[in-house]
Amino acid sequence: MMYATSIFQNLFNSPLSSVYGLLIAGGVNALGCLPSIPLIPKLKRKTILLSGWFLMNLGQVILIIGNVLNNQMMILAGSIVFLFGFEFGPGTMTVVVLGEIFPRQFTQQLNSLGYSVMCTTNIIVILTFPFFKSIVWAAYVIYFVASLLCGVVLIFTMPETKRKSVKEIEAEILGQKDGEEGKNLVDGQYTKEQEIIDTY
Repeated sequence: MMYATSIFQNLFNSPLSSVYGLLIAGGVNALGCLPSIPLIPKLKRKTILLSGWFLMNLGQVILIIGNVLNNQMMILAGSIVFLFGFEFGPGTMTVVVLGEIFPRQFTQQLNSLGYSVMCTTNIIVILTFPFFKSIVWAAYVIYFVASLLCGVVLIFTMPETKRKSVKEIEAEILGQKDGEEGKNLVDGQYTKEQEIIDTY
């Protein structure tokens, strides 16, 4: 969104090309959230997240090809697919998963750390993108590789959180066997109050 004006400036052969492009990007951002809303109660968190991740990577491949060929319509299509995938998957599910996956006693600290990492990567993209102005495709190659690596890590490390209590998620993360007593990471045991909360 930050560089939408420069990305779309030649798209419509109009002085308002960048405005049109920004409106398209904003509209896709808004519409991309809608399909995931009814799907969250029905599908696994990991399925929605990785579906969006796949669309993001597909969009980046289209953007790479579009920029190499200087094909404005491919750039537009790649941007739409990428933005839709982001809002459908990571953009929507990150908030849900972060609220479920972290141990309750560390939720605030780890949520803050997660959002700090996200903001840091956003800043890095914003500051480095102008250096690729003459070879924009190279920037998308870097983003594609980074996204691919992150997705692979999620596939093998992220536990499914749908319809699981906090204690069950913690047990899975800690590698505890079924039936093993869940342990509180701070004092070594669950209190009665925590047991009640876990069954929400």
